[in-house]
Amino acid sequence: MLTFPKVVYKNKFGLPDLAPLGTFKGQTILITGATGGLGLAAAAHFINLGAATVIITGRTAARGQTAKAEIERQRLDWHNWQRCVKKEVKSIDYVLLNAGMFPASLRLGKEEFEESIEIKEAGKGSAHLSVVTSGLHRGIDISPGKFPQQDILTYWNKAENFNKGTMYAINKLLVQYCVREIAKLAVSPDGTPQVIVNPMCPGMVKSDLGREYKTNFLISAGVDAFMNLAMKSTEGGARTLLLAALTTKAENGKHFTNYQSDEDYLK
Repeated sequence: MLTFPKVVYKNKFGLPDLAPLGTFKGQTILITGATGGLGLAAAAHFINLGAATVIITGRTAARGQTAKAEIERQRLDWHNWQRCVKKEVKSIDYVLLNAGMFPASLRLGKEEFEESIEIKEAGKGSAHLSVVTSGLHRGIDISPGKFPQQDILTYWNKAENFNKGTMYAINKLLVQYCVREIAKLAVSPDGTPQVIVNPMCPGMVKSDLGREYKTNFLISAGVDAFMNLAMKSTEGGARTLLLAALTTKAENGKHFTNYQSDEDYLK
């Protein structure tokens, strides 16, 4: 089992190689939550590796202003998960569901679910996709008395149940449950996946995901110091997101990461 220092070292410096030029030639890619951070870095990689069209979405049109250039942009409100992508395209080869947040306080979204759950779970439904998750889900105790056994999505709507220290990991655990069920639905009666569905963890990435925790100078300095010391760049993290687009049918439903072996992940 890897120790924390080894995990940090491998996370920051053991980056996977980029796929060869032309790997995604002619393909159409859809990335949610791609107006910055990992999503925007992944969009740039896809373009550089030959994608014909990269469509990115964000929760506000204003944030999309930072992601213009060659990237096709459109507005999508992930809080209202009953809406779908409005722009018509002939086909989509790869859907990367990257939208998410790291909440520091309880807020309910438009659909009356805790906001981070509403963004990350309620909108899952695309057929051909990979979903950004985290290895932190393994630290959640789901035994009775520790984890709700019913009404799971609404349980965290109450202030007494919300814990900002564990909410991110709980969110990622629920993502794992969703993606595993979607992966099962993707399998045809003959046992062959009609699409390849994977949860993935890019590792610890330096981005603005933890911006809600920067409530004063000292905390901000501490967060920035840890990010600079332990975390990889968004460019490095986005490489894993691209590799997940190349998984095989035999890997349908598999949790995908590059910084841990399957054996270490399952421990």
